[in-house]
Amino acid sequence: MRHPWLALSFCALAVTTSAEEDLGLPDWSRSTLECPATVRERDLLRCTLTLRRGAKDRFDEPAGADWRLTLPGKALFVEASGATFDPEWRHVVGQTSVAPGGEAVVPIALLAGPESDGTRLTIGASISGDEPVHVSATTEVEARRRPGELVSVGGVNLTRAGAWVLGFLATGPLFLGACALLGGARPSVLGLAFAAWVAAGFLLMFGALARHDLRVLNEYREAACVVTDTGAHTRTSGKGRHATTFSEPFVALRFEVDGRPAHGTGFDSGSHLRRGGNWPPGELASFEPGAAVPCWYDPEDPAHTVVVRGPGGAYLFALLPLGLLALVSRPLGRALFGRG
Repeated sequence: MRHPWLALSFCALAVTTSAEEDLGLPDWSRSTLECPATVRERDLLRCTLTLRRGAKDRFDEPAGADWRLTLPGKALFVEASGATFDPEWRHVVGQTSVAPGGEAVVPIALLAGPESDGTRLTIGASISGDEPVHVSATTEVEARRRPGELVSVGGVNLTRAGAWVLGFLATGPLFLGACALLGGARPSVLGLAFAAWVAAGFLLMFGALARHDLRVLNEYREAACVVTDTGAHTRTSGKGRHATTFSEPFVALRFEVDGRPAHGTGFDSGSHLRRGGNWPPGELASFEPGAAVPCWYDPEDPAHTVVVRGPGGAYLFALLPLGLLALVSRPLGRALFGRG
């Protein structure tokens, strides 16, 4: 052979390539994902992805772990070290270098979305390799209660709103009974009394909505916020082909309260109308993750935020119970007291 060194070089290259193929990809089988067992609605959910080199790993150099976190719909992204977030597919993707025989910890911050209480959030992560590794963690979401929000009625704990509802329902038999005593237990009198009671109930509901709107306008504090994620509550009314789906958006926000970092979720005060029950896509374009927007937070509980203020068109519907009350009050007054 005229060039024996050339043949030796090819042999050495073949041996090296064969050795690399035998080594395969790093082994990540000892990796774990840990999240707290419970979290309150709207609170931060801090998870930890720990990437560990496994016993089958024969690499003697640092290796990059390609990992992907999949978020459920009611878990909102806040931040993750060295990772990017894809809001369309609900994926957090990253690559982390891990030394031989070592481990690397990736802190991940999420938010338990509004109205997520009573649900389980299952976070899943997958790590690429010869045999992809899948790990997951589950967190129970508890209801968020403000101090003094629960009241005890007959040994049963209720929210203040629930206590008001029960109180109003209790007035129904009393009001109908009083009308029957004054005007007689005639169907016409009882029908007018029932219509007046129902109309008053709806007006009280709009009164509570107006009270919240006024509080948002007068008491909520303004802050410079950064959008970290968006989501929507989806509800279905009716069944079959008559079913209608309603979508209510919300955004996850990062801001500061008295110089300290804070996080909150919300969208509007609840009185704004949506065409077909849904916000048009153009309305949400300015709330893409990373966008800087003004927001207003509740000073008593900054986790409650809004990015759209002001009374909305829902108050137009208050004209219906108001008109009904005006319609029945005159004949009901004549039936009870003999005058209009």
